[in-house]
Amino acid sequence: VDWDVNSDVMKHHQKSYVGNDMISKQTERLFGKPTDFKEFVYYSQLTQAKAVSIAVSSHRTNYPECMGTLYWQVNDCWQAPTWSSIDYAGKWKILQYQVQKDYQDLTVLERVEELGKENYYLISDAFKKDSIRLNCQVLSLDGKFLNAIDTVMVPSNKGDLIVSSAFLDAYRDAGFVLSFNWNKIGKGESYSRIFSSLGENHKKAVRDSFNLILIGVDEKSQQMQFVLDNKDFMKDVWFTTAVEGAFFEDNVLDLVPGQHLVTVKYKDLPLKAEDIEVFWR
Repeated sequence: VDWDVNSDVMKHHQKSYVGNDMISKQTERLFGKPTDFKEFVYYSQLTQAKAVSIAVSSHRTNYPECMGTLYWQVNDCWQAPTWSSIDYAGKWKILQYQVQKDYQDLTVLERVEELGKENYYLISDAFKKDSIRLNCQVLSLDGKFLNAIDTVMVPSNKGDLIVSSAFLDAYRDAGFVLSFNWNKIGKGESYSRIFSSLGENHKKAVRDSFNLILIGVDEKSQQMQFVLDNKDFMKDVWFTTAVEGAFFEDNVLDLVPGQHLVTVKYKDLPLKAEDIEVFWR
């Protein structure tokens, strides 16, 4: 009964007078109408991460007019529909995974000029700048190679444009994946980040089109590895579990068809594949 945005419990915990209505309005605008309460929670977390990420990326690429960003808020003291990025039990929400990537000293940022018009920048806040070799592959949603950009640069605090919205217009109708890989020349440090855009006629993958398989447990490090084997493209893949103390090293992933490693740290007993719930678009 309480698993409803309009239940007495949810209304009591919502301290913003426009909170639930505004959440519903923006989630439906971005992702459509959720089919149930769980999907509403998933969509609302994606909306939260999208909003904060747009702000952080815009601020970072507006150097020196803007020299930093703080977001509200980090954690919660109880179960509530709030703007925290870590919930009351210490579990990371989608936002926490997103801002961890957006706030890295050296990273690729997606700057949203308006929805559907995004530019991509390599940015560095490091005091001493390194020369960076970067490769960006443009892939179709089924993982086929479409185009590539290779460059060497010394990224600035303001960021340097790598991929423009105009460049991507040729791929927008069918959808695309941008796979960025870069390294510090002469230092052997490698990095990567993936972005994607769904085509106009994209059909969400069905549950039978992927499997999550346990492949190993390291009891000493309390770490487990699963493989997600998917036949169709899956966007914003979100792994979650009710098991206390479990932590997914990476989350909210865009996955082209193939096999993808999922690493989970656990506190007490190892998880089973059926303990993990998967959401995607």
